[in-house]
Amino acid sequence: IGFLSQSPSSESSRFITVWHYRAGQYVARKGEPERALHLVCRGAVLVTAIDESGKEAGLHLVGVGEFLNATDLFLEHQTYSRSAACLGDAVVTTVSWEALHDRMQSSPSLAASLLRQVASQMRLLEERHRQLQCRATSARTIQALLRMVDMCASRETKDVVLPFRLKRSVLARLVGASRETVSRVLADLLARGLIRQSGHRLIIPDPARLEQAARGSNRP
Repeated sequence: IGFLSQSPSSESSRFITVWHYRAGQYVARKGEPERALHLVCRGAVLVTAIDESGKEAGLHLVGVGEFLNATDLFLEHQTYSRSAACLGDAVVTTVSWEALHDRMQSSPSLAASLLRQVASQMRLLEERHRQLQCRATSARTIQALLRMVDMCASRETKDVVLPFRLKRSVLARLVGASRETVSRVLADLLARGLIRQSGHRLIIPDPARLEQAARGSNRP
């Protein structure tokens, strides 16, 4: 974001910290105190919450250039309202909320840029909610895979290798289905040549074709 590039490095080092995470590590845990804005600089982070049955449910994925907790900070929450764990190795930059708040007051363009980013992420969340309500599990699974493609390549790219090990349990939490159901969907996609497996890595040979399959399976 502009705030990171506009501040002199000597000044920035006092309120900007770069964190490196391994796959599976938590960037944030619900209930822990928070006083910094988190920006994903590399990798993908899964935001989760505890559902009514007490199980951890995936809410959405946060990719490069997106914020983890902007809504919490703007609403002046003192603790994280959600947990967030890395799908693979990741780099996350934190910016002191006090320093960012001061900078926004003196830079309306920065404040507007942050609000646009937050609005864009909220639009994605609204679309995900609509998918959970209206789409079949197969379509939701495909859309989750396409979201991961968007994080590392364009949908016109061929043979996209997801840059992290995608566990069935993680994908199941993300699409709101059981692990067994998601495994059946993935087996069907493998049989149709829409995805490939190479070791622990998942490959999307043709994202555009996979997107077409999502439209065809969009039945409740």
